[in-house]
Amino acid sequence: MKLLQKLTKREASGRQGTREEPQSSASLGRPNPANDEEQRLGLLLLYAPPPNISGTEPYAIDIVAIHGLGGDLRNTWRHKNGTLWLQDLLPSAMPGARIYTYGYPSKIFLNRSVAGVRDFAIHLLNALRSESRSDANLSASRPIVYICHSLGGIVFKQAMNMAYERYPEIWMRSKGVVFFGTPHRSSAAAAPAKLFGDIFNAAWYASGGRLFRGGVKTDLLRTLSLNSSELIGIGDSFTQRANSFSIVTFYEQYVTKPLGSVVVDQSSAVLGVSHEKSSPLWADHRDICRFESEESDNYKHVLASLQEIAEESLKEVGGTASSTGTGLSLDEAEKACTAILNCVDVAGYESNLEQRANGTLRWILDNPEYNNWLSRNSTRLLWVTGFSGCGKTVLSSYVVVRLTQMMSSAIICRFFCNGRIDSQRDAVNLLRSIIYQIVIRRRSLLRIVRRASDSQGFQLFNRVDALWNLFMEISRHEKAGSIIVIIDAIDECEERTQISVTERIVHLLGLESEVSVRFFMTSRPSAPATYVLKQAPIQYISLNLDENQGAINEDIKLVVRQRLDSFVQRGRCDRETGNRLQQLLLEKADRTFLWVSIVLSLLEARRFLTPFDIQGLVQSLPSDLKTLYGQFLASIPLEDRVFAGRLLRIIIASARPLSENEIGIILTIDWTSSPITSSPVHTISPTLESIQVLLGPLVRVLDSKVHLIHQSLKDYLVQLGSEEDHPLAPDFGVNAQQDKLAIARACINYLARSEFHSSLFDGDHLAEDQSPTSQADEPEDQGSVDEVSLFAIHGDTIFKDQATVNVDRCSAVASRYPFFDYAATHWASHLSECEAVASQYLRQQVVKICDFRDNYAWNWFRYFWTLQELSEPIPSELDALVVCCFFGLAHTLQMLLDSANFDDSKLGPALYWASRNGHPSCVQEILRRGFHDGSKAFVNRSSALAAAAQYGSSECLEALVASGCFNLDEQGASGRTALSLAAGGGHDSLVRILLEHEIDVNLADHSGSPPLFWAVAANAPGIVSTLLADKRVNANQLDRKNRNALSWAAAEGYLDPLKRLLEDARIDAQNQDAQGRTPLILATGAGHLDNVRALLGSPRVDVSTRDASGRNAVSWAASQPNSRILHELLARAGPGAADARDADGWTPLAWAMNPPGYAGNAALLLLCRTPGVAVDGRDAAGRSPLSHAAAAGNVAVVAFLLGAANADVNSRDGQGCTPLARAARAGHLDVVRALAGAPGVDVGLADESGRTPLWYARRYQREDVVAFLEGRT
Repeated sequence: MKLLQKLTKREASGRQGTREEPQSSASLGRPNPANDEEQRLGLLLLYAPPPNISGTEPYAIDIVAIHGLGGDLRNTWRHKNGTLWLQDLLPSAMPGARIYTYGYPSKIFLNRSVAGVRDFAIHLLNALRSESRSDANLSASRPIVYICHSLGGIVFKQAMNMAYERYPEIWMRSKGVVFFGTPHRSSAAAAPAKLFGDIFNAAWYASGGRLFRGGVKTDLLRTLSLNSSELIGIGDSFTQRANSFSIVTFYEQYVTKPLGSVVVDQSSAVLGVSHEKSSPLWADHRDICRFESEESDNYKHVLASLQEIAEESLKEVGGTASSTGTGLSLDEAEKACTAILNCVDVAGYESNLEQRANGTLRWILDNPEYNNWLSRNSTRLLWVTGFSGCGKTVLSSYVVVRLTQMMSSAIICRFFCNGRIDSQRDAVNLLRSIIYQIVIRRRSLLRIVRRASDSQGFQLFNRVDALWNLFMEISRHEKAGSIIVIIDAIDECEERTQISVTERIVHLLGLESEVSVRFFMTSRPSAPATYVLKQAPIQYISLNLDENQGAINEDIKLVVRQRLDSFVQRGRCDRETGNRLQQLLLEKADRTFLWVSIVLSLLEARRFLTPFDIQGLVQSLPSDLKTLYGQFLASIPLEDRVFAGRLLRIIIASARPLSENEIGIILTIDWTSSPITSSPVHTISPTLESIQVLLGPLVRVLDSKVHLIHQSLKDYLVQLGSEEDHPLAPDFGVNAQQDKLAIARACINYLARSEFHSSLFDGDHLAEDQSPTSQADEPEDQGSVDEVSLFAIHGDTIFKDQATVNVDRCSAVASRYPFFDYAATHWASHLSECEAVASQYLRQQVVKICDFRDNYAWNWFRYFWTLQELSEPIPSELDALVVCCFFGLAHTLQMLLDSANFDDSKLGPALYWASRNGHPSCVQEILRRGFHDGSKAFVNRSSALAAAAQYGSSECLEALVASGCFNLDEQGASGRTALSLAAGGGHDSLVRILLEHEIDVNLADHSGSPPLFWAVAANAPGIVSTLLADKRVNANQLDRKNRNALSWAAAEGYLDPLKRLLEDARIDAQNQDAQGRTPLILATGAGHLDNVRALLGSPRVDVSTRDASGRNAVSWAASQPNSRILHELLARAGPGAADARDADGWTPLAWAMNPPGYAGNAALLLLCRTPGVAVDGRDAAGRSPLSHAAAAGNVAVVAFLLGAANADVNSRDGQGCTPLARAARAGHLDVVRALAGAPGVDVGLADESGRTPLWYARRYQREDVVAFLEGRT
């Protein structure tokens, strides 16, 4: 189409493979300062690579440059010779990179902007988000690396602090940063600049400058000033998150004129985190980020750092495809994982909780049980118990707030269980949410989630055992830090969930490990979970709120006083009446906030309270919740009770809170007891106000949805339903099965409306009747529609991928049809809970809405599939038979099979979905009907047997195996067998079932991985033991990399499987892979300290073994930033291992002082103190440890080396420089003094070019060093 071609051409000419060209001055005409300023603001694309046909780009990243104080988006980076290195040099050096520059109003003088650092950060994030969404397919998988000069680094840190909380899509992509002269700890030059700015501002405004609305931007200078609270706050917050980034810092070495000093010295420019790499550049503050050409020495250093960060970032998001094959790139898989984990809007739910009254709950901060829990490692579980309505949930929310304020570096996770909301009462969603809250705050830990999903598939997110193993692995990681998990109202979960979660927590806290996790949990005293605790072999702290009733009573007084003060202020009663009412209520209160809240809500319904009626009114109120509930229900007029009862039953039986429209449609269908097949529907439509008036304090309206006031009311009504003789039972008693059936019936009949006979997803169904036109408005030429008309009709849909279009369509459908979302999403789950009592007619309606020859079925199923975010493509072979098996509707399935009115070809897919989703009754029913051809039970190239094994249904697997229809050794598309899938899924019981039969237990998949490897990858030590106990299993089977299972466990960091493997004497603990690396070397290189310790505990592990490059484990540890592994290895290393040279002649000491390994003192000092290590050994460049330490200004290492007997203080490196010359060149006066005072040092020793230490100090303007050396010459 012409329009599409024009748009494509315009896009290509403006962005792809081009550099942004500035306009000539001649074409601009007379300059407009305002327009010129606008052109220098925002996110500008300097260069975009041309389309890569091969799909492989060496540097498929986005680079974003942020200028500093007084700079702009081009000139900050432009050399005086005109070279704009971001545009002129970088594209050819980093092919594939997109390069942006960001501008913001940072002028010091004549700045009309009132914006500050926070505003700049928000604007940057919004610009990045907009750019990402404009080209989502290209941007989502590209890491972002930032280049920041001066204040730009502060803007970047503030942006990342905010992205961490509010822009997860930007946070996840942001991988690294290069700082140029950023004042992390304030700038010495900023204080006088601020003073000058204040003087200038005062003079300017005093002379009438107010009319110009300009002046000096002193707020920006204030941000950079010494001891700036804003600078400190931004820095502290970013430092806590810095582990998520690769960080390189460059600091200036030349003075900036006319100041006569460096603007940002090394102490301020270096961030100070352990993994940061810092280096000097020979330039002043302005020119530190400007480069003359690609031959510039400074540019070469910067380019090497940028390339290294880019390669590390791409390595992090890259990797090979998993054998399970999610079909997604790793960044897409990362997004999918976080989307699945983020299953409950915890923050949204928390915002709707009853607000804490001012001054309440402060007693918890001084409570000894609470403080012992926080301070003692032996008691990391605090269990808070209290009866209904005593304020446990508000207390939990308050603890979250306080801990977040007190422990800024810790991860505070919370989950509020709710027995009235389906998504908040099962263990799967609880664990998903907790894991999500951890990884969104420690982004680097997301790779653990991604790796688990690669090995086990997305089904792991539906399994409690797999999610718990994932939580364990994440919490053990050294980057996890301190984690506090707050679980409120665990007793509102299903009993199975309560017990399962509590048992796992008890087991975790009973382990002797370095896991730094604390749990704060609440429940009622008699919850099933509390019985698990009574038998627990761990120490925990119990906090019984009944034993703290004095403090709670004081809080209740505050609540009553504040609410009654509001009564008085609004004229509901006078002050004297309010005081008397307060006294009466406190005498009557049932020691619970809920009782007080309900009573006050009842009082608020009265227009005015007089002293004459409050005595009798309060005395008539019952003092316990159950009696209060009953009294209120009895007060509802007889003519309204049936309606009120139906409302309550709908609210209780629903899967989530409902809107007034949803309630109205359910009431209408329930009341008429017949399907609604006409459009529009004339519903019984109670408003939110009428519902609130009728049900009073029993419900709350939040976000236009109706919520039950408390779980205790649901419990009361359920109990009422079992008491047939109770006078309130007929109207208000709850029968869970019948009430679920009523909602299921409403959903099914709604989806059968004639209005849904047309497709909601194809064509322009939703656009009909929205923009009516007359004949006069219609175009004259009806025979053709040009491209502009098509674009006007379809908008940008033609440019979107189908998944995005589907989500947009779902949103449009839900907006137009208010009950469609609930009906499509929940009808099947409701029916599955009550199918046994459903009528034949309702089952026939199910068949109708599941007839995929009609749009009825496709409409709701496509909506359901899209919003469930299932990993598989939407099934192509669908009918009522398949849907029944998908959702486990066994009775309806039986009806279909009895009628013989079904398609035999659908039996295979139906069996697959029943097996995949764990519905054994459906599996058994199909097999009982004579299904015998397993080759027909395939969907997406996976068999029903594989699905049962992969998704963990033992009953389904047993039935399929017993049928004899399946080859138990059959390999799927990736070569995996049922045993491999069961092992990789962590399904111990299924592995045992399969091992009982004659199968090939060592059959490897296409990547060469046997089932034992997949058990390791699932982090399932129990299955590893089960497999090793089977004599048929080859414990030392190798994959294509020549690794055995132990090497896999060591390289990937799976501690528990590794321990189980080491216990088996058959395992080759010295297995060398294709690169000669042993399990110990692999664990060391990956930085897995616990795995290294476990391997060193085995006498079969040799520390001195070398790989193909000649490096041993000590050599690999020396190049790691974490020196603890090196310490462990040196304690076990034999003679010579600590000084062994590799194939290139490098010793561990050489690796320790060679970037990137040289990151601090620890590794270097540790090796230097090790007996047998030559402390004067040279690296590949001929430099000694003393030379490196002197150049880096590392006084502690220099002092230690000078004390070593064989250290050569006059040693020359490959360039002829002595350690003193290196220190003098870098300007490290303390090091120069230490070296000059060392015995035998030659202060005037020159290099091969005749350059002495004094010459270097003069050349690089190290005035203090010059003065010192001149005094020694």
